[in-house]
Amino acid sequence: MLLMLSVFMVIGGSCATIFGKLMGQEILMDSGELVAFKHPLVMNLLMFLGEALLLIVYKMMQLKDPRIAELQSALEMNPCWFMLPATLDVCGSFLNFTGLLVITASSYQILKMLSMVFVVLISILVFRRRYGLQQWIAIFLVIIGLGIVVLVSVGSQTSEDDE
Repeated sequence: MLLMLSVFMVIGGSCATIFGKLMGQEILMDSGELVAFKHPLVMNLLMFLGEALLLIVYKMMQLKDPRIAELQSALEMNPCWFMLPATLDVCGSFLNFTGLLVITASSYQILKMLSMVFVVLISILVFRRRYGLQQWIAIFLVIIGLGIVVLVSVGSQTSEDDE
């Protein structure tokens, strides 16, 4: 089950990147001119509409199964607690899609791995978590890989600018 979930997450993330990159391409208008469609807000809206569909499915499950509704009522929270994280998520997604418009899709996917490094740093600083040698090696390999991708990306951009 975990393997299947992991495969779906990789496929879903790749599809989101590909569709986001395709949405940032030029569009041929009826008049024959090419117009750049670079609207990260539209991509952001589509993403949140997909998430809203999941909420609708969840509400339908609540209506179908009374046990889910009972669990939900026992865990009832004030919706205001979600305002700050939701706002930050919208801003982060907007910046994410804006970044996708200005770099290649492959560099974007690789650089998304940088979030893992920040999660590790926060878990060390906030939760005082300790990692083993094997985990530190993996973290440093990710950092080295990210550094190589950034250097290659910067090197290819400067060589394109020289031409």
